[in-house]
Amino acid sequence: MEFMLDTLNLDEIKKWSEILPLAPSIHVQVISQDFEGILKDAHEIRGQAGDDVFIKVPVTPAGLRAIKVLKKEGYHITATAIYTVIQGLLAIEAGADYLAPYYNRM
Repeated sequence: MEFMLDTLNLDEIKKWSEILPLAPSIHVQVISQDFEGILKDAHEIRGQAGDDVFIKVPVTPAGLRAIKVLKKEGYHITATAIYTVIQGLLAIEAGADYLAPYYNRM
């Protein structure tokens, strides 16, 4: 299992990297909430950040649909805004590489 930190705080990153096996990758969130907008955001992010970036897509009906399309296009995907087990399972089925479940964030 790998862990990711949702921070740019270098002290926190250093502290936790000594404890946990952190994933050394960049994950960038889409802003749009509709299918077409998510695809557009993903293309723009990849165009600016390169092919190795992970696109963070919320696990909504539009997001799950976008994950399937983006995976076929060769994107790396982090499924986010996961509040339930079923959302996590749906994200796995859609092809997500990483899951970003929310715990006590509401």
